[in-house]
Amino acid sequence: MLLLLLAFPASVSASQDFYVRHVVDYKFDTAGRSTVVNHISLTNKIANYYADRYEMELVGENPQHISGRDAAGPLKITATTPAPNTTRLVTRFNTPVTGLDKTLNFTIQYQGRTAVRKGQVWEVTLPKFSNSSALDDYSLNLIVPPTFGQPAYLSPPPASSAGHSYVFTKDQLTQGIGVSGAFGNFQTLSFRLKYRLENSSVIPLPADSAYQKIFFDSITPPPDSVTIDPDGNWLASFTAGDITVTGQAHILIDPLTTFADAPPEKYLSPTAYWPSTDPQIINLAKSLKTPRKIYDYVVQNVNYEYSAERKGALTALSSGKGVCTEFTDLFIAIARAAGIPAREVNGYGYTTDPGMQTPIHSWPQYWDSARRIWVSVDPTWGKTSGGVDYFSKLDFNHLAFITRGLSDSQPSVTTTDIQVSYTSYRDFPALPVTAKWQPPLILIPYIPVFFKLHLTNPNSQALYNNPVTLPPYGSTTLTTQFTLTQPFDFTPRSVSLLNMPYNIPATLFLPWQLGFAILISLTIISGGIYFQKLLRNRHLRR
Repeated sequence: MLLLLLAFPASVSASQDFYVRHVVDYKFDTAGRSTVVNHISLTNKIANYYADRYEMELVGENPQHISGRDAAGPLKITATTPAPNTTRLVTRFNTPVTGLDKTLNFTIQYQGRTAVRKGQVWEVTLPKFSNSSALDDYSLNLIVPPTFGQPAYLSPPPASSAGHSYVFTKDQLTQGIGVSGAFGNFQTLSFRLKYRLENSSVIPLPADSAYQKIFFDSITPPPDSVTIDPDGNWLASFTAGDITVTGQAHILIDPLTTFADAPPEKYLSPTAYWPSTDPQIINLAKSLKTPRKIYDYVVQNVNYEYSAERKGALTALSSGKGVCTEFTDLFIAIARAAGIPAREVNGYGYTTDPGMQTPIHSWPQYWDSARRIWVSVDPTWGKTSGGVDYFSKLDFNHLAFITRGLSDSQPSVTTTDIQVSYTSYRDFPALPVTAKWQPPLILIPYIPVFFKLHLTNPNSQALYNNPVTLPPYGSTTLTTQFTLTQPFDFTPRSVSLLNMPYNIPATLFLPWQLGFAILISLTIISGGIYFQKLLRNRHLRR
């Protein structure tokens, strides 16, 4: 982050002697380089007083190619380093302006911090603003090229915008936070997970959700089977041995409203870690009521303190400290007590903060009944990021491995050997599902039989064909009933499932047709023998 401080000579009082207006244009080019132009005006409040210089301290930024101008021409600017990671710019004016209400306008320009390209996303971090007493009016304009795309999120939200320019006001930037944002439609992350299984076991694979689409490059060795549990997790069965899973995830900033997710009604029950019927939790829920207020309460009342042991919502409430699981557990417990369905997501939080680099991260989701979607929030990062809003928007750095809400402990991520990194986008064309019909052994008139359709997904991604969802390399079997009600109608017959017709082969009709033919033949033969005997008896009587 960049901390912007403005300082005046000891003899100059901004609030008493001058009206100071400061407008910053933070403009990025297509390569992510920034040009920062400070438009500054000093207006005299006292007739016989003037300023001969302007001092500005930049904390956390190393300005390059510094220049300045006023109406008389270029300005002399001296840069010093009074403290580590701090640059002081002293600008001396060409012609000081004197007289009541007289204004001196000048600019200070330099090359600032660059935007960071991470995969498919451009991330920007702009100055914190702390010394509000030094300025009467301040605003910051973030200007990006069209190639950056639309903002995925900006925190805080801009006061206004036009085209690719976003305006932030003094009131927004005096809360101890800077501007952070990301531009792009989605992020691409590559992942590698390694497991060591002592026995045959089931492990959850990273799965599709409303926030991400998963593509596997390889699963070695291949799983024996892949199924979907009630929470939507992909559960892969393996025999004992070393398992390596690699692939790519496409992370979305806004959840897909079309994703068929688990119904929310199942996610209101109390559990050991989410004791939503506890009196303390209930009292909090009565006063907080909304997801936003619950999020704010958790952020404000729980401090991050590392512990290897999961302690749950009540301990987080009583001690006021914990790791990501405690932040998540307390949010879920209060939300459920307030009648808001909530559940937990475990995955990887991609961060460059050494204090937050843990193998597995936890964050909650709540059900938005108005939009009918699950919404991810991260109170842990809301606490540790210095005020970034992880309620209104998440970010592109959360890769989910499992979702759980019916149970507060299962399934679980069973490995810490995890590698995640930004990567370039690749297309993963999907092959059609493999379909194989299994007919009954025989067709008998008026007796119902079942035709089975075996479906197998040969792809490294899930296939969706309502009402069937097939996880990568997964399979399922559908059945349809058929009854032969017109045995003497010999026109071709067929059955169909999921618009996949199956023409019933004539060989299935052959057994009963042969049987019927044999029956008719035997009847004819028996009848012929009977009549022969009858005629012989009559002949003997004569």
